[in-house]
Amino acid sequence: MNLNDFLNSNLLQTIATILAAFIAYLIYLGQRADYKRGVAKSILQEIRYAEKQIKIAKERNNIFLISNTLLPTNNWYSNVNLFINDLEETDRDSISDFYSKVTFLDKSIGKIAEVKAKTLNPISTMVTPTVSIPSNNPINAVQFQLGAEVALQEITDQVEFLYNTPAANKLRELSKRKWYQL
Repeated sequence: MNLNDFLNSNLLQTIATILAAFIAYLIYLGQRADYKRGVAKSILQEIRYAEKQIKIAKERNNIFLISNTLLPTNNWYSNVNLFINDLEETDRDSISDFYSKVTFLDKSIGKIAEVKAKTLNPISTMVTPTVSIPSNNPINAVQFQLGAEVALQEITDQVEFLYNTPAANKLRELSKRKWYQL
């Protein structure tokens, strides 16, 4: 077999096709690993930021700033499937529980802010658990104040911080791995 026959043969085309497919697969693996690493970093950032905002609010007697959403993005629920093989069930459960409670706290703060915006000063930037609502019946306003205060306190107390736990450490390790290690 001479060089001309080899260059025109199906064997060369087959080898070239297999090589191109292999290179495409390696590129896919690299992009997937980069994406996974980026999502792990984003989740860690979200956890850290939410914990920081909750700590600040606790120092202020559970006064949350309306302008500071606890979870501006929620990368965990849309990407949990990436971590099925890397995190144990208990780790995934603790992260899901954290996100669930912080999301509920975010929504509760938003509802209290809506009531406050409608009834008090629409320009106010602070949400306090003692929001009053105008009412002909003062008992309703007091009940709302107490209910809001108790609800925010209970929800805040139920949030277990994750940033310095084994689950967060595993995410931290994933965020630092190279593409060929994932």
